Amino acid sequence: MNVITTEWSMFWILGCIALAFFLSFLLYSKRLSTSFKSTRSILFALRFITVFLLSFFLLKPFINSQSVLKEQPIVTIGIDNSSSIIEHSNSPFTKDDFNNNINSLIEELSDDFDVEQYTFGEQIKRGGDVNFSDRLTDFSAYFNEISDLYSNRNVVANIVVSDGIYNSSSNPLYANYSFDAPLYTVLLGDTSQKRDVELSTVSYNELAYFGNTFPLKVSVLAQNCLDENLSVSVWENDVKIKEEQVKVNSTNTQYYFDFFMDAKKIGIQKYTIKVKPLDKEKNTFNNQKDIYIDVLKSKQKILLLSDITHPDISALSNAIESNKNYRLIVESIDDFDGNYQAYSLVIAFQTTIPETDLPVFYFLGNSITSIQMDWFSYESKNSLNEVIATYTPFSLFSLDEKWDEFLQQLPPLYSPLSALELYSEHSSLFSQSVLGIETEKPIISFSKQNGQRNALCTVEGLWKWRLFEFMKTKDHKLFNELINKSIQFLAVKDDKRSFRLRYDKLIFENEPLFIEADFYNSNFELITSPEVSIIITDENGADFPYTFNKLDNNYSLELEQLDVGNYFFNSTVNHDGKKYLNKGQFSVLELEVEKMNSRANHQLLYSLSRKYNGKSFYLSELNNLKSELNKIESSVLSYITKSQNDLINLRWIFILLFVFLIIEWFVRKRNTNI
Repeated sequence: MNVITTEWSMFWILGCIALAFFLSFLLYSKRLSTSFKSTRSILFALRFITVFLLSFFLLKPFINSQSVLKEQPIVTIGIDNSSSIIEHSNSPFTKDDFNNNINSLIEELSDDFDVEQYTFGEQIKRGGDVNFSDRLTDFSAYFNEISDLYSNRNVVANIVVSDGIYNSSSNPLYANYSFDAPLYTVLLGDTSQKRDVELSTVSYNELAYFGNTFPLKVSVLAQNCLDENLSVSVWENDVKIKEEQVKVNSTNTQYYFDFFMDAKKIGIQKYTIKVKPLDKEKNTFNNQKDIYIDVLKSKQKILLLSDITHPDISALSNAIESNKNYRLIVESIDDFDGNYQAYSLVIAFQTTIPETDLPVFYFLGNSITSIQMDWFSYESKNSLNEVIATYTPFSLFSLDEKWDEFLQQLPPLYSPLSALELYSEHSSLFSQSVLGIETEKPIISFSKQNGQRNALCTVEGLWKWRLFEFMKTKDHKLFNELINKSIQFLAVKDDKRSFRLRYDKLIFENEPLFIEADFYNSNFELITSPEVSIIITDENGADFPYTFNKLDNNYSLELEQLDVGNYFFNSTVNHDGKKYLNKGQFSVLELEVEKMNSRANHQLLYSLSRKYNGKSFYLSELNNLKSELNKIESSVLSYITKSQNDLINLRWIFILLFVFLIIEWFVRKRNTNI
C-alpha cells in the first residue's frame, strides 16, 4: 500500500491547483478564433499539469510504502559430512541409502515447511553434496552459522544428523544456539566398544631451544585389552630413540607416559609417537601420531622495571608471555643490579632506569613526574584526562583488520595531564581524543634514531582493553597482538639482508601456505620492480617453480592443496646484475583427526536434544521424526516492511514534464496565433 503525503500541510495542494489554474488561464484565455478552441484546451491542460507538479514538488512530497512479506515455517537440516561416519560406521550403512532416506525426509517435509539443508565439517555449505569426505567436525561453527542466518526467522525446528564425534572448536553443548525451536538429532555411527589402544593426546611445546631438554607427555586409552603389554615408542627419522612399556590391568583405562627429549638440531624436527598394535585390533589409525617441534637458537628475555604495582603490569605480562619466543623478567628498580647483558628489551614502567644501549619501551603515568631523553621529554602535572583512542596512519607493522571496529568499542584510557615533547622522527600508533576532539598526542609512539629503537606509551588503563576484549570474545587475541607486535618491532635485531621472506613453517593439509617477500635496494628502500621466483622441492625431489605476485611494497605467493610432507625451497631475485638467494623449509601436516576416534558419541547428541527440547532418533526411525515434526504448531509469519521515498526521485515524472513542455512549445511554434 502506497500513500503520498508532504512535509507541509496537504491544504497547500489547493494553493498549487489555484496557482496552476491562474497561470494557465492567464496564458490561454485571450480572445482567439473558435478554430483554436480544442488546441487551446489541450495546451491549457498541459500547462496546468506542468505548473501544478512543479509547485507541488515545493511541498517536498514523499511516498509512504508498506508491504507484507509472508514466511513459511522453516526447518533446518545440518548433515555431518565428516569421514568418520563412513570409516567407523556399522556395516549396513551406505552413502546411497543415506542420501535416499534424507532426500525422502526433505521431500515430505517440504509440503508443510521451508526446508534448508546444510552440510558441515571443514566448511559449511548450503545444500552441499553429502559425500562424507571432510577431515574435521565443527559443530560450533555450524550452530553459529545458522544462528546468524535464521535467529530472527520463522524457524520451528532444527535437525542435526551426525555421529556425535567433534574434533574442532568448543564443546557443542556450549555453542551459540539462539533459537526457541527444538533441536532434533539423528544418530549415525557405531557406539560399540572395540578392542583398541588409542593414542589420545600428545602434549608438547611447539617451540624448543637448542641445547635444552623438552618433555613429551603421551596419553593412551586402552579398551578391552586386559593383561596385554602396552608399548609406546618415540621415533626420529625412522630411528627409535625412546620406548616405555606397561601391562594393562583394566578393561578401560587411560595410561600416561613421560618422555624427555634433547634439542640437538636447530630447525623443524619431526618426531613420531607409536603405540604397538594389538592382535585383532581393527582401528590402527589412532596408534601413531607425528609431531613437529621448531628448535630455536634461544628465547629472548625482556626486562620490566618498575617501583610500583599496577594492573597494567599484569596485562602486559600476560600478553608478552602468550608468545613462546619471549621470557619476561619483572624486577623492582631498587633490586636491579644494572646488568642488561641477558636482555633484548627493557620496559620502563612509570620509572627512570639506568642508561642502556638496549631498546626501551617507556610507559608514562602519574607515578613519574618527569623524564628527559634524547628523543622525548615529559613532565607530569599530577592529574589524569579520560581519553579515547583513534586511528592514525601507521606503517611500521600491521594489525588485524578487526581493530578498525574494535577500537570504536574500547573503553577510555587515562592520560596524565602533562607536557610531552618528541624531538626525533616518530610514528604514532593511535592518537588521543579528548571530549570528542582529536589531538596529535599519541597513545603509543615509536622512534628509530641512530639505529636505536624505542617506544613510548602515554596512557594508563590498558588492563581495561584486555578485560573488555575477553568479555566480548572470550579471548585476548587482539590485545596480545598489539603488545607482541610492539615488542617484536623493538626487540628484533636489525636485519640487514636485502631479500627477506616471511611464512609459516608448519601448516595442515587443508590450509593454504602464504609466503611474503621484501626486497630492498641499495638505499634500503622497498621496491617491487624485479621479479621474485621460488622453486619448491618435495621429499621425492620434484621441483615446482612459482613467481611471486607484486603488491604495493612487497611480494606475495599463495599455495593451496599441498600434499603432506616436508618441503625445501630456493627463492631468488636478480637486481642490478646481482643475484640474491633465500633458502628455507616448511612442513605440511596430515589432518587425520577423523581417524583417531572410532566410537560414535551418541550421548552428546542425546544431551543436545534434551538441552534444546528436542528428541533423538536413529536413521531407521525417520518416520518417527516426521511424525514428531508434524505435531509442531506452526504458522506463516508475516513481516511488515515500511519505507519512505521522496517523490522527486521518480525520474519518469520529470520525463513526463519535459515531454509536456516540448509538446506545448511545438504546438505553439506551429500555431503562432496561440
